[in-house]
Amino acid sequence: MADERSDEAATLPALLDTQEVVGRITAALLHAPVEGLDAAVDDGLARLGRHLRVDRTYVFLFHDELMTNTHEWCAAGVRPEIDNLQGIEAAEIGAWMGPMAAGEAVEVADVAALPEARRAERELLQPQGITSLLAVPMLALGELVGFIGFDAVTAHRRFTAHEAALLRGVADVVCVALVQRRRVDEARRADERLAALTRHGTDLVLVFDADGRPSYRSDSWQRKIGAPAGTGGSWYGALHPDDVAHVRARVEFLGQRLGGQGVAATGDIRVAGGDGRWVWLTGTLSDLRHHDAVRGIVLNAHDVTERKVMEEQLARDALEDPLTGLGNRLMLTMFLRHACDRLGAMEGGVGVIFLDVDRFKMVNDTHGHARGDQVLQSVAARLAEHVHPSDTLARLGGDEFVVLTERFTDRALVEAFARDLHQALSTEVLAGGQPFRLTASVGVAVGRGPGVDADRLLADADTAMYRAKRSGRDTVVVFDEGMRADVVRASSVLDRLPAALRDGLVEVHYQPVFDLRSGQVIGAEALARWSDAQLGRVPPQEFVGLAEEAGLITLLTGAVMDKVVADLSRWPTDLTVSVNLSRRMLADPGTATWLSQRLAAGGIDPHRLCVEVTETALMQDPQMAQQVIAEIRALGVRTAIDDFGTGYSSLSALRELPIDLLKVDRTFVQGIATDPRDRRLVGAMVSLAHDLGMQACGEGIETEAQREALLAEGCALGQGFLFHPALPPAAFADLVA
Repeated sequence: MADERSDEAATLPALLDTQEVVGRITAALLHAPVEGLDAAVDDGLARLGRHLRVDRTYVFLFHDELMTNTHEWCAAGVRPEIDNLQGIEAAEIGAWMGPMAAGEAVEVADVAALPEARRAERELLQPQGITSLLAVPMLALGELVGFIGFDAVTAHRRFTAHEAALLRGVADVVCVALVQRRRVDEARRADERLAALTRHGTDLVLVFDADGRPSYRSDSWQRKIGAPAGTGGSWYGALHPDDVAHVRARVEFLGQRLGGQGVAATGDIRVAGGDGRWVWLTGTLSDLRHHDAVRGIVLNAHDVTERKVMEEQLARDALEDPLTGLGNRLMLTMFLRHACDRLGAMEGGVGVIFLDVDRFKMVNDTHGHARGDQVLQSVAARLAEHVHPSDTLARLGGDEFVVLTERFTDRALVEAFARDLHQALSTEVLAGGQPFRLTASVGVAVGRGPGVDADRLLADADTAMYRAKRSGRDTVVVFDEGMRADVVRASSVLDRLPAALRDGLVEVHYQPVFDLRSGQVIGAEALARWSDAQLGRVPPQEFVGLAEEAGLITLLTGAVMDKVVADLSRWPTDLTVSVNLSRRMLADPGTATWLSQRLAAGGIDPHRLCVEVTETALMQDPQMAQQVIAEIRALGVRTAIDDFGTGYSSLSALRELPIDLLKVDRTFVQGIATDPRDRRLVGAMVSLAHDLGMQACGEGIETEAQREALLAEGCALGQGFLFHPALPPAAFADLVA
């Protein structure tokens, strides 16, 4: 999945439902005993599979160069595959390994469409009937140990970034549980090995009297513990202060409750070793003071320090982000819920500050994931310098950080604190000795009084952060109730858009393009229009942006292209229609093939189509954009840069792009007849276009004076309300006729 938060958006109801299911599964896994772990994992996979409406869920674990299917759930009618997936070469999914090792989920939207370079992957997946899938990595201390997979068999299934993020939380818990069992098994085997060695003289044996004075120490005790310290030589002096009372109580229990004839377990106790470090021992106490050959209390113990260290590490793993050492999502959720619970019993407030590093994907793409991890560690350290010891700082994953504070009751104070954190990240950080200048989008939500829901508060801060992203990034936004209405509206739009695309309810209108001298229609720009029975008219700037973020933009563009191809087949052959191409499609090496197939299916000459791309889309990945545009241009399709002047184009990159048409943005055209600066800018743009072998087209022409000014600057083409608004296909055909 993409690192940018704005790449996907999830519907709020679905997000909350999924979050609840994930929470229940997480709780069940965290409380499952070792012997019941397999059943808990199987139950969790079944719950996830049914909730997410997929056909198969499963767990793979890596060992050496192989991967093995260890757990599987299948929907009714779907063939199990677990027996066929034992000891598979991990190289068959080689394209997944890099992203998963970096903590990213891998989505295969269409198995059948995998390129030849990924043939082995396709040949592994297709026999299982898989049409699409999502693989969520399981990482332990930065090491990729396996993944959880979600297969669609009966129909394609797409996953949102929010779903992937929540499923990553489940994967983390499953990973911790499986690794914990592995370590417990290893520790148990170590204990069994130690017990066997003890039978051959390596057990730690100590004989002492009622006051703790030793009368015998085995060689193993001498090597590991040494002579006792403390008043009177009592070995109690070597015990950890917190364990002394417990051991004394065990000794008294032997003498009083068992009449000096029994055995009592010590539990886990700590004894100071010869090197000064605490040694964890567990064993038994036997009262043999009545035995003439012993005449003392016998401690038979073995060293379980390794097991205790593992247990402590597992406890940290469950709540700690392995990359930065900060708390993770689970820890934050626990602390946030406790903080909200306290609001019902005392005055105060809970502030949640959600920080997302802007354009962090560019750091990974430019400098590599290893350097990107160093940058995240530096960001974590910078934030830690500016939070109070009573605050909670956590990393949720990727480039997302959250600060929880209970120090303020006033929203303005929480906002001021958030702005301090925002400012702290605006100064450069060092990673690997290299300086990086970063910015962050920050969302703030504040809860006061009883009844504050922790999950909703975190979601509100996330919503405010997302609003900061859409407002241009590098800013702080405080949540208000209006944002929740926007989220509900966006959720409704995303809920209904797929069906609208499927049922052909998204229409295409055509904005005519004119020769400014003759007034002749020479082509049109295709514009998507949607009116919904429940939502009413949905503006393009609303649903197109959401389609881009939710991964529906290719479906939307496909629906527009199908209608354009059908209309072109009925119109004069000298007309050219332009279609907007999204940044996602501009980064897809298969886009040219996609266009070629649609044009060929409709029998349309490629010269009759023009694709428009924005400056912003071009600069996302200039190298890939240049490759995709060159392939499109090689088909004979014309190319145009839309909204020129509003982005940040590199002139050197522009020079290398095979572009036919440069469209001057309406913001410059509006002032061309009245503002000398706008006129000079437009003139420079038109001259630049001509120098690079392009035509120029003015957008948003509304007055005759604007048309004449454009002509005077050498711009031959234009569109706007002066000539005609966008028209339905039939009306456009009448205009052309």
